[in-house]
Amino acid sequence: PDTPALNWTERSDWVNVKTDITPAAVGDGVADDTAAIQKAFDAVATGAVLYFPAGTYRITATVMLQPKQRVTGVWIVGHGRDTRLVWDGPAGQPLWLDHGVAHSRYAGLSFDGRGKAAVGMHHRNGAGGVETEVDLRHMAFRNFTDTGLLASGAPATAEVVIENSLFEDCQRGIAFLNFNDYDWTIDGCEFR
Repeated sequence: PDTPALNWTERSDWVNVKTDITPAAVGDGVADDTAAIQKAFDAVATGAVLYFPAGTYRITATVMLQPKQRVTGVWIVGHGRDTRLVWDGPAGQPLWLDHGVAHSRYAGLSFDGRGKAAVGMHHRNGAGGVETEVDLRHMAFRNFTDTGLLASGAPATAEVVIENSLFEDCQRGIAFLNFNDYDWTIDGCEFR
């Protein structure tokens, strides 16, 4: 079993990492897409939709969703099993670091640590405040030496829904480490 292929129709107000960012992501599994994805993360605004078309995005350094000002209500969307972010950087690093984007949604992304990356998606709060009402659906986290989906830092990552997602060949599928990380709903997920 795998996550589903999600056949989205791109909307005119979506920010496409392959066409709306300079440098543009290629998504061919060969080109280094790190700079393009980081550029898209740096420019994300409240209420934005960041779109990853089908493809394999090669990541060589941790990409950080760390807006310079408070951002909420972001949707980051891919095509499920057909949108892959694969790690090709140094061992022991996180692939994706999220610094507190509240009221955010993630759908249809497949992360692969290739047995080298420590963490797939790390929600690490800090000065940005509480990361609340986070929704992850149709996600896959594979081959991470530590954790597929990790939440740590203060004050909290709370009111999280993880639905229909796959955690495979990770030391830990999901870990939330702060005393204030509460109200996590994990439904329809598979851990292998």
